[in-house]
Amino acid sequence: MKAANVIIHRPLAITFLLITAAVLADAETILIDWGDGSGTGGVSAPSFPAGDGKYWNSLGNNTANPTNAALIDSTNGSTPVTVTVSTGSGSVSGWGDFNGAAAPDPYDEFSVRDDALFNGDTGAIPITFSGLLANTEYDFTMISRRPASGRDGKVTITTGTSTDIGSGLVLVLNGDVLSFSATSDATGKISLGFAENTAGGGGAVMNGMTITGDFTASTPAAPQLSGFTYDPVTGNSEVSLKAAANTDYKLVEASDLDFATPDQDPVTLLGASIGTVNENTITTDGSGNATVQFNLGTANSATFIRAETP
Repeated sequence: MKAANVIIHRPLAITFLLITAAVLADAETILIDWGDGSGTGGVSAPSFPAGDGKYWNSLGNNTANPTNAALIDSTNGSTPVTVTVSTGSGSVSGWGDFNGAAAPDPYDEFSVRDDALFNGDTGAIPITFSGLLANTEYDFTMISRRPASGRDGKVTITTGTSTDIGSGLVLVLNGDVLSFSATSDATGKISLGFAENTAGGGGAVMNGMTITGDFTASTPAAPQLSGFTYDPVTGNSEVSLKAAANTDYKLVEASDLDFATPDQDPVTLLGASIGTVNENTITTDGSGNATVQFNLGTANSATFIRAETP
């Protein structure tokens, strides 16, 4: 199996990477219209392309919260991502029609800003996304629009991590679009909280939100090696691997590009900072990544390396 090859000219410590073509997923965007205003005169975002050709997910109404709702992306492509929202009971939180003011793209669709998720309390409503890639960063935006008096919102995170959110971000009523990044946990979840920033009348509203990132693990056409480093004094080396998720690979070293007579099969591995080493096999993580350390020695000869399945 011919895969990504690294050519090393050790006397001058020069490296040349020959990378096989890879099929990498472009970032996708999920658009969410919170609250279709059922029972209050609100408008659901269209299930067909809106004026600018984007598809929306309209979720939540006066009688039901979205529970494990499968989400489509902005091109109407399916994703493995689901969302669960719990607004509790009574009038403190829920869904409503707010006829929000104008907003920038993609929130310029009236059907999006017309209705919203609202919370009249400083206790957070949990919004949990599942089915994301493990330990992967995603970009979020949110908007708050309401013509009547109300409160700024507060966004927190309880599952996953976000240096942007920290102890909480303020979603300003009728203010700018709020943008931040968050990283999923090892199970592919991010849980956000939405509440009033300060207690008082009117409550906080969130009309819509977007999530952008890779929702499906990208698998190269062949194992892809990159980021090679080599110390000519010690022979210590490191390389990163992008391949199928949770899959075993080995490194093979040869003095000829055809790998007719490998010098090391497999290469002796010293450890891994990403992925898991078991003897001389490296197992990629849930996103198909691995970074492995090994020693190529200091002999003055050219070496070729590639990754293969054992």
